[in-house]
Amino acid sequence: MDTRQLKTFIAIAEHGTFAKAAEAVGLTPSAVSQQMQALELEVSGDLFDRSTKPVTLNGHGLQMLEAARTLVRGADNIIDAISGRAVSGTFTIGSVRSSALSLLPVSIVALKADYPDLRIKLQVANTDELMNDVMSGRLDCAMVAEYSGIPSALRWHPVYQRTSSGHRS
Repeated sequence: MDTRQLKTFIAIAEHGTFAKAAEAVGLTPSAVSQQMQALELEVSGDLFDRSTKPVTLNGHGLQMLEAARTLVRGADNIIDAISGRAVSGTFTIGSVRSSALSLLPVSIVALKADYPDLRIKLQVANTDELMNDVMSGRLDCAMVAEYSGIPSALRWHPVYQRTSSGHRS
């Protein structure tokens, strides 16, 4: 089984159409269709309900989707390990309490899904303490409230900003 076919299959499931999946994986819709025909031939069964527009995964397709995700993740992990791109160790994040309760949990779950060997430690403190801990190297990064004195040695990116109307963007 070709991992490129599986990645295309996953893209169809995630994007909803062959055309959108083709765009996502950098192929033509025709190439996507050919890959799916080859994949269905290899597994000796249909993976899509083609009576609906757009096509949807049938029972076998849903079964295949979970297996495809596992296989692609495994293949990517092997490539990362061999190439030296694998990420492991401990990543220490600091956060003010409000972000630790609202913004970070979803981000941490996504980070663990992408880097299962990464251990994540969370430290909750006020902005001044977090900035000092980042500067001293005790934290790898921090999510802080507005702070005007960010040292030039640090890189920072806003998570969200208030617009002129006072809404978050």
